[in-house]
Amino acid sequence: GSRVPGRSGGGHSLKTGNKKTSRTRVDTLQSNSRQELRSEGDDGFPAGTAPFRFIMDSYCIIIMGAWPALYLVRGVWKLHYNPGEEAQLQLHRPPSELCPGLAYGQNNVCCDTQQLITLKSNIQIPLQYLSRCPACFFNFMTLFCELTCSPRQSEFLNATQISNGSVQEVSYHIGQSFANAMYDACSDVQAPSTNIKALSMLCGREASQCTPQNWIQYMFDIKNGQVPFAINPIFADASILNATPMNNRTFNCTQSLEDGSGPCSCQDCSQVCGPTPVAPPSPPPWTILGLDAMVVIMWCCYIGFLLVFFGDASCCETLGERFENCLRLLFSRWGSFCVRQPLTVILCSLVLVCLCSAGLVYMRITTDPVELWSSPSSEARKEKDYFDQHFAAHHHHSLDGVLDLQLAIENLTAEYKGESVTLKNICVSPLAPYNDNCTILSILNYFQNSHDVLDHVDHDEFYIYHDYHTHFLYCVSSPTALDDTSPSHDACMGTYGGPVFPWLALGGYEGTVYNNATALVITFPVNNYLNDTDKLGKALAWEKEFINFMKSYSNPNLTISFSSERSIEDEIERESNSDVSTIVISYIIMFVYISLALGHINSCRTLLVDSKISLGIAGILIVLSSVACSLGIFSYIGIPLTLIVIEVIPFLVLAVGVDNIFIMVQTFQRDERMADEELHQQIGRILGEVAPSMFLSSFSETVAFFLGALSSMPAVRTFSLFAGLAVFIDFLLQISCFVSLLGLDIKRQEANRADILCCVKLPDGPREKSEGCLFRFFKKIYAPFILKDWVRPLVDSYVLEYFGNLSEYLHTGPPVYFVVEDGHDYKTLEGQNSICGGVGCDSNSLVQQIYTASLLSN
Repeated sequence: GSRVPGRSGGGHSLKTGNKKTSRTRVDTLQSNSRQELRSEGDDGFPAGTAPFRFIMDSYCIIIMGAWPALYLVRGVWKLHYNPGEEAQLQLHRPPSELCPGLAYGQNNVCCDTQQLITLKSNIQIPLQYLSRCPACFFNFMTLFCELTCSPRQSEFLNATQISNGSVQEVSYHIGQSFANAMYDACSDVQAPSTNIKALSMLCGREASQCTPQNWIQYMFDIKNGQVPFAINPIFADASILNATPMNNRTFNCTQSLEDGSGPCSCQDCSQVCGPTPVAPPSPPPWTILGLDAMVVIMWCCYIGFLLVFFGDASCCETLGERFENCLRLLFSRWGSFCVRQPLTVILCSLVLVCLCSAGLVYMRITTDPVELWSSPSSEARKEKDYFDQHFAAHHHHSLDGVLDLQLAIENLTAEYKGESVTLKNICVSPLAPYNDNCTILSILNYFQNSHDVLDHVDHDEFYIYHDYHTHFLYCVSSPTALDDTSPSHDACMGTYGGPVFPWLALGGYEGTVYNNATALVITFPVNNYLNDTDKLGKALAWEKEFINFMKSYSNPNLTISFSSERSIEDEIERESNSDVSTIVISYIIMFVYISLALGHINSCRTLLVDSKISLGIAGILIVLSSVACSLGIFSYIGIPLTLIVIEVIPFLVLAVGVDNIFIMVQTFQRDERMADEELHQQIGRILGEVAPSMFLSSFSETVAFFLGALSSMPAVRTFSLFAGLAVFIDFLLQISCFVSLLGLDIKRQEANRADILCCVKLPDGPREKSEGCLFRFFKKIYAPFILKDWVRPLVDSYVLEYFGNLSEYLHTGPPVYFVVEDGHDYKTLEGQNSICGGVGCDSNSLVQQIYTASLLSN
């Protein structure tokens, strides 16, 4: 065997000393001989010094007295020593936790303490992933421990290339059965932080393309930058060139180790798992006598309705008639009173409206999508609130572009309270303060976000050997690689210290053919703080600057869509503000329409008398007053408003209110006043006829809206409450204030006085009937125009394009968090086993249940 100091983990090195010498001597020793070498004065050793000797057997060479380096070259040991150096080599037994497979009793091995420290430091990445499966890690460590420390190195190691006293290449004979067993034990091991197999990180390619041979070859390849010299693995179970392959004992992932470690978990060893999980069956349908319960109930209700209303019609008709007569009498008297006492009714209505509308000073408007669409009592909302409170920093996301654009975004500067805010001030830097680079999930991080690295190329006049494309292909297959094996030795790991997985940064590809991707996604995670207004304000300020920059950015070679955490809320607010003009215009149009349609203008000469401009204004003001009263009352209570309420309810109440206005006015216009009947009596009679229908209609609408308030969705509940109360208040104002105003307007018209200018009396004359054309205008001209395809982009949002591209190209959905609430005991073994997902964990642990659920289709 040979004394093999130096690096371990990715390989090992053979060491010749680190001091300059004036003279060297090389002796050749046969590996199976026992020889004693003595120093000679003419060889550079001081005369009379103690001899050193090499006791050589079939396992290990024990070196005493000097500092030589010994290499085995094709069965022949060659000695390279530096005269005058003192030997300081100590042979040790490696700790069992590092190399449990080296069971040689009290025999010393061919590595010292420093080599063991180096070996331990170099296996940290494999340790992180493979130690989840004890059998896998045992086999893996056996491969490297035998290479580094085995006293039987002479049986399976040969130094095949030496230059200037330094080893350039070593052959390592490995049993094919050992390599297969090591691969089989590790093939299913997961990397939980990335949700992919560990071999995808350690094999230099996708786990599906990894084999025992190319895995070991990749780890020993000098091009990966992890080994000091080339280690050429030779796979065979039979002896080759007098070398006996290293074919130590292995364990499969279903076996327990001798140290008591159990089998690997189901996540890391498919052989341990039981049958493939299936989704739980859907709950059986609710049936009655074998029939759908809802169908049975509906039929029973329908039959009951028939029996009640047709079986004993006389009783129902009597009750309905009595109720209708009571309503008719009540509204007739009320209508007569409103016409006889218009000032009292109008004044009381104004006081009521003012008192209710005063609550608007307490009005609060919310535009947060979570507050709008997520019920505070829902399980998802509770879990989100818990997560936000206990994990203060979650993330905003901004998506876009290519390297020039990405660098421009990184250099954006916003202002917040007189302070400059850059991306570095708010971004996620997982390795800070040692590495303050921002996390940027972009394939440009494969090139260290650098134009120089992007331009690296290795070529001659005939062929390009390495360029950005070969580097890209290498990195998408091994995102954690620190060296792409090109002459430039470029890393794939991002500048922030972590990998960028291709399915997060690319889109528009099939399967794993990332080279055919048609979309690039760049994600900038930005810290957000639930209870820190200043830090949250900085993030919002930077995002606003980002949005403004992206709106003005133009590149003819790029089709760009983008979004940020605040985009939806901003768009809701922007659309609401832009709708103010729409609301105003709509009310003006409705006002004009009501004024003209209610008046039944017969001729231009009677235009000022027949028009109902003042009555139309009153109708519009009554609608707005009912909405203001509803907003004010609920603002008193403390219920926040949504922009949906402000935008939609005015139209809703306007539609209901206009309908009632037309019913009352046009019924009066078609009615003939009876003999000896006064105006207040006529209007009272008309109101008695139409008000019951108006009351039942408005009451049913109010009840329907209030039933909608039973919804747990905040936006729906708030809308239903405000709409229901606004409709009911609108009805009350219409049968009181509007009836009084209608009586006054009729008196004006009968006196032949001009509308608005009621003091002006016009001469009497004949009247002619004519029809308006507003209805035809809206139907034939306005509606077709506003629905044209070329008009729609004028009101579209950039967020619509973003969501469209997100749905078409992106392969990854939003992140999912599983949070264990306070109170769980992590200190006890039982508490740990109920959470973890590795070896020794409970079969129904949290992680195991999540993994099992992930195997379910859909």
